[in-house]
Amino acid sequence: MISGLDAGDSLYFDATPVNFSPVFFGVNDTAILSGSTQLHAVLNGTAYNFNLADLSPGVSVDVVPISVGILGNPTFPFATAINVVSATSVTTTLSDATVTLGQAERVLGTTLNISVGTGGEQTIKNGGRASNTTIDNGGWQLVSAGGAATGAIDNGIQFIFAGPTAAAEGRSGP
Repeated sequence: MISGLDAGDSLYFDATPVNFSPVFFGVNDTAILSGSTQLHAVLNGTAYNFNLADLSPGVSVDVVPISVGILGNPTFPFATAINVVSATSVTTTLSDATVTLGQAERVLGTTLNISVGTGGEQTIKNGGRASNTTIDNGGWQLVSAGGAATGAIDNGIQFIFAGPTAAAEGRSGP
């Protein structure tokens, strides 16, 4: 039983093979809340079910890649985290906003000059476009097939999902 989860909390699954099977991040990983008492996840082809108690109302979950190793090795394969988030969808245009710990922005329209802080997520969905996003250390930008990200300053994790129209070009951070 896992209790008291709120936006900004995460469940981490290690990819370091030490006395157990590692859980590498996969592009088909899913996590779904069933009411407020069950979390169902399929991570790297293995199904997991978690019983929950006292889940904060209005939250959802996302599966994201995390760096492997104590110091954060930025190479593939990535380990896996399930983040508990408060999500908003951008269906038109949004400029000059910040996404912080426990927040997730689903881009179906266009974003310009967004700052994704530590623990924040920006997911560019099919048809969505993100320009000039700054991804801080500990932040995520996930580009789905059919989405586009240009001009990103990447100090966190920018993950491009396989697909014929997923595209990203960017500038590295300092």
